[in-house]
Amino acid sequence: MPSPDGIHPYGRVGINHAQPEVGIDYPLVGVPSSDIAQLLADLCLDYEDPADYDSTLSPYELPFHIHWIAGFGTGPATGSPSAPTHDADIVIYDANNTVVFNSNAATVLLNRAWGPRLWIYEWVSDTAHLTVIRHAAWSPAATPITYSYAFNPAHAVLHARTVRRLPKRLKQVSALLTTLVAVPFDLTAQYNMEIAAATTTRGARNITQITFNAIPGAGLGVYPDCEEELQVITKINNIAPTASGHFFISADDCYFVRQPVLVVSEDPRRTYPSVLMYPYNEIDESLLIGPDPLAGTTINATGWPDGKEYAHLYMGNDCVPCCDCADYVNAAQFIIREASEFKKLAKEAHAAAREYEAVRARFINDKDCRTRFPIRVALQPQACPTIDVLVQFCNQTDTCLTALVLNLELDANGGTGEELAGYTQVKGAHFGNPGNLKPLLERAQLNGAWPNYSMTWEYVPPHASVYFRARFSFDNCGGTQVDPLVPTSELEPYVITAIATATVNDQTLMLPPRENSNNEGEEQASASAVAALRCPATQEDVAPKNFCVIPVSLPDPIGG
Repeated sequence: MPSPDGIHPYGRVGINHAQPEVGIDYPLVGVPSSDIAQLLADLCLDYEDPADYDSTLSPYELPFHIHWIAGFGTGPATGSPSAPTHDADIVIYDANNTVVFNSNAATVLLNRAWGPRLWIYEWVSDTAHLTVIRHAAWSPAATPITYSYAFNPAHAVLHARTVRRLPKRLKQVSALLTTLVAVPFDLTAQYNMEIAAATTTRGARNITQITFNAIPGAGLGVYPDCEEELQVITKINNIAPTASGHFFISADDCYFVRQPVLVVSEDPRRTYPSVLMYPYNEIDESLLIGPDPLAGTTINATGWPDGKEYAHLYMGNDCVPCCDCADYVNAAQFIIREASEFKKLAKEAHAAAREYEAVRARFINDKDCRTRFPIRVALQPQACPTIDVLVQFCNQTDTCLTALVLNLELDANGGTGEELAGYTQVKGAHFGNPGNLKPLLERAQLNGAWPNYSMTWEYVPPHASVYFRARFSFDNCGGTQVDPLVPTSELEPYVITAIATATVNDQTLMLPPRENSNNEGEEQASASAVAALRCPATQEDVAPKNFCVIPVSLPDPIGG
């Protein structure tokens, strides 16, 4: 178990590559409770949902949360009296408080230090795999927290990126009395069987279709010593015959079931059996007169021969079309109307495509104008005699820029100013501190002194922006008195001018020549802004009253 009191320069710094987007509390979301805040560095849970294999069960519902955790702290246990099975354990519930993962019933794969400031745990069960990384060191400026040995966090909701539902897959194969679970096996064609595997489908989940074809003599051949069985009908559509072996087949509505016959004469009606369904059968000429009309009513009347070649049934219908001509006409007219509507939609889509092409063309034409302003400067006067200055840089290239320095030159038309401590903030990766991993907004201090200042970034990723914001205060209450001899005379506020430039790798940042311009040379990238201080009109308007005092020297009224 790592020491909870360890000190490391990067203590409590996140490790997930997406943490700038998901927050500093990752893998937790929202506002985690104080009993678990800053404890975890990362978490990844791969799980099977039982609803994928049993339709009677309800699927797990997001978001998941940590219900119980043990072995991650050294303080007294609180809440649940449960004792862990291993040195460290964790229980995760879904939104309905259903157990998703319980490491007490799992196998421990890892429980060791992961570098000087992290500790890694890993468990695996039949249906899930969990990896947890906890912080094991504090930064030099942080105040260490002692966590309970075992407790139920008050609020520990997991971020959606930390959990992944495993896809439904083959888990077991049963053949007769043998069941194979999570073990490799071979499929072998035996007697009268052929096994064919289709080409594996690529591009998503691998799918290989296996077809079992029962073909006489295939595989290992015909099963030895097989006696030919008498082929009889035992069931029709899974329905067994009567006790005497009879099937009674009938039809409803316009459908019929009858013996296939050919009519020899209508009056008297004579027929003979049609046996064309039986291959190579020849009609008995003596039967052309057909059975006796009294067949079936007396034992002396001749009926149909009792041979399998005559054991045929003819099933069909005398149904008329369900739709008349008017219905087809109406359907055709409907299709024509729908085709007209689709034609209108196609015209609208075509017009939208042309409009998109026009907008895209304008965007491309305006690109040269937009890309000529990688540096921006903004001035915002605050309470007299202060002003906020913001300088921003946007990397509009497809490459990473290193050693970026933003330079700021200020002018107060004769006055002087100074940077106010505690108001300077910097946004961007690696500003002025190699190895800094935090791309968050942080407090800092500008380099230089009035009127020239600068700020440095180690690198700026492609299409990313960085900036710094500082507040400056000016002498003489931010202005010049209109009448220096009268202390209460009006002030003329300073007009502040800010000019920003940049260097990359100690080279001045230059802009390429403008398109369609006669100026073929490069020009320096810069930006400027001008603003007047928001200063009072008279000395009495200054709030608070003694915020600034303007020294005034009056002439001796006697002339001395």
